[in-house]
Amino acid sequence: MKYRIWNEQQERFEYFGFIGDSFVSIPSGFGFDYLKENSEQYSEKKDKNGKEIYAGDKVITENFVGEDIDHWARDEIATVSITPEEGMIIVDKAGYRWSWNDPESVYCLNFIEVIGSVHDGS
Repeated sequence: MKYRIWNEQQERFEYFGFIGDSFVSIPSGFGFDYLKENSEQYSEKKDKNGKEIYAGDKVITENFVGEDIDHWARDEIATVSITPEEGMIIVDKAGYRWSWNDPESVYCLNFIEVIGSVHDGS
């Protein structure tokens, strides 16, 4: 699994990962408990431009319409979350949630773009 953590002093992300219960790399200056509570997980998915999608990312949606997804409007900004139960979800300002656990929803990745994160004020 890949993760990232926001380094407030340097105003950038630091990336790290695990194999089983062991760190592959450990960002300097962060304790284990802090990493456990504040890291953002990689979703194992990429946006329409091939950019990795992490929890905490802000994405913008294009206008895609389908039987169950006609809620999303063009240029709507939503935030990515990852939960053990639902996997990757995006949540818009109104609280509408779209889960990406369903294999059929993967085609919708062609309609979203990462535009920032909750940390960069975008």
